[in-house]
Amino acid sequence: MKVTTKTGHKIDEAEAARMAAAFETDDETVAEAVRQPVKRRGRPRLKGTTGERSPKIEFRVGEEFHYKAAVLAKRENRSVNALAREATEIYLRQHQ
Repeated sequence: MKVTTKTGHKIDEAEAARMAAAFETDDETVAEAVRQPVKRRGRPRLKGTTGERSPKIEFRVGEEFHYKAAVLAKRENRSVNALAREATEIYLRQHQ
């Protein structure tokens, strides 16, 4: 049986047993290493974000809209998310 932690770390029974043994050991160096939180995977949070994670906005678009955005993003060697983020930033600046 495998368990997935809140941070996405997968732990099987053997790993859980190893962690428990290390956690209960008298060797404080090993025990402390086991107590350390698992580092999150994924992209770093965005500049200007103070929380653990960057806030997220999601919206649906039509297939043609998505296709055009994907083509433009690829041409500019960027992600569709980066393209959408920049477009939203420009829109907000123009409408403040």
